[in-house]
Amino acid sequence: MGVRIEQPQETVNRVQYGSARLEEKLGSADYTLVARGPHDLFTFCMCAGGFVIPSVSEPGFFCTNGMSLSQRDSPFANSGPGGDRGPVEHFEGTERLRRRSFAAKV
Repeated sequence: MGVRIEQPQETVNRVQYGSARLEEKLGSADYTLVARGPHDLFTFCMCAGGFVIPSVSEPGFFCTNGMSLSQRDSPFANSGPGGDRGPVEHFEGTERLRRRSFAAKV
């Protein structure tokens, strides 16, 4: 199952740039997180200054994704967490959850 993690862009800027207001020269900060263990976890598709948006590609499913406009100036940032589960288990579970989410009108 995929999800998007959303947080204030200001928080990301302060963690990455410190107290200096470097985003005025460098733009919104981005990040990558990695946790190694029995099952590795990581973030991907980080959208600095971006939005979580609906991205439904077929009827009867619920799905979201992230995007940033060219200015990357939204007050929000988001990214997708991922892991190292096998592809078959991942896709079978994802399809079932997307259908159930749509049916529940979440």
